[in-house]
Amino acid sequence: MLNNYAFLSHSKKDAAFARRIYRDLCAKGVRVWMDETALPPGDSSWRKTIATAIRDSACVIVLFSPEANQSEWVQKELDYAEQCQKVIIPVIIHGKESESIPFGYSGAQRIDLRKPTDYNAGIQKLARAVYALHHTDFSSTLSLDLPTRPTILERTIPVRVTATRPSSKRLEELHRLTYSPMRVNRWRWLTRLWKR
Repeated sequence: MLNNYAFLSHSKKDAAFARRIYRDLCAKGVRVWMDETALPPGDSSWRKTIATAIRDSACVIVLFSPEANQSEWVQKELDYAEQCQKVIIPVIIHGKESESIPFGYSGAQRIDLRKPTDYNAGIQKLARAVYALHHTDFSSTLSLDLPTRPTILERTIPVRVTATRPSSKRLEELHRLTYSPMRVNRWRWLTRLWKR
C-alpha cells in the first residue's frame, strides 16, 4: 500500500541541507521520511527499514550534489527506487550539473536549489510536485500557495453525481466553457453553473 510521504535520499555530507529541506517541506504539510528522524539509534535492521520506506513511499526526492553522486548509498537508494518504479524527483543542491547529476538523470526535469534566491520558490515547487502525486492524501494538511485562477486544475473539477441528468442547455454551456479557447473567467462560470 502506498503511503502519502516522500522519501528523502541524500549524502551524509549534505545532511545539514537535507535537514533544512525536511523542515521546510514539513512546515508546508508534506510528510517526509528522512533517515535521521525515522530510524531509531542502534536499529540493527536499518537496511530493511530504508528499503521498506522506499517501497512504501509516494515518491523519492533525491538531493544531487558532487558528494551524492559519489555516495554508494544514494546510488543504492536510487537504484531501488527505480526497481520499485517510484517517481523520482531530482533536486540539485550545489555543484556543477556535470559533477552532481548521474548520467541517467542529466536530461531530467529537476528542481534547482543552488542559488539562495531560488530556494523558497524551489521548495514551493517541490511541495507542489509531491502534492500533485497524491493530492487526495495531502489536501487536508498541505499549506501551499495554490493559484487563485486555476489552470490545469480546471479539468479535474469533481462532478456532482445526481439521479437526474442536467438539461441539454446546461450541458451545452458546460461544453462551451470547458472546450472554448477563452479561459479568462471559466472557473467563475463553472462554479456558478454548478450552483444553479
